[in-house]
Amino acid sequence: MQDNLVPMTIRLDPAVSEALARAALAAGQETADYAGDIIAHNVLDEIRKTEPDAAQRLQAEIEIKAEAIAYARRFVHDNPDVDNSDITLKVFRHIRQDERLNPKYSRAIGGRPADERGNHTKARINRSLGAAIKTALRATPRMERGKPAKVQVTGEFIFSYTPLNLPTR
Repeated sequence: MQDNLVPMTIRLDPAVSEALARAALAAGQETADYAGDIIAHNVLDEIRKTEPDAAQRLQAEIEIKAEAIAYARRFVHDNPDVDNSDITLKVFRHIRQDERLNPKYSRAIGGRPADERGNHTKARINRSLGAAIKTALRATPRMERGKPAKVQVTGEFIFSYTPLNLPTR
C-alpha cells in the first residue's frame, strides 16, 4: 500500500495560526502535524461510514503518537541523570514491548509486520513519531560533519534513528 498524502494549503487567520502553534507546542508536536491530527480526529466519524479500516488505522496513529510523546516526556523527566540521546529508540522499544501499544502500532501501520521494510505508511509514521519526540522534548539532532547523525539498529520497529541533544534543566 503506497502512502499517498495529499498536500493542502489552508489559509488561517493569524490568531488561529498562533493559537494552533501554541497548542501544538504544548502537545509536543510540530504545528502542521498537530493540525493534521486535529483534522483527522474531527472527520473520523465520516471516514468510518465509508472506510472503517482507514478510520481504525487513523485513530490508532493519533493514539500511538500521543502515547509516544507522553512516554518520552515521562521517561526523560524520571531519568534526568541518564544519557537520553537515544530516547527515540527507547520509545520504540517501549511500544514494541508494551502489550497494549504493540497491537495499536501494528494497526496504525496498516496491520502489516512491524519489522517489515518497504511499508510506506510505517515509514511516514515512524518519521512523524521521531519528529514528535524531538519536538516534545525540545531537543535538537546530534550533528556529525554538518549533518544529523544516524544510528542503525536491527531487531526494532525502526531501522535507524537520530540521537538527540536534550536541553539541560
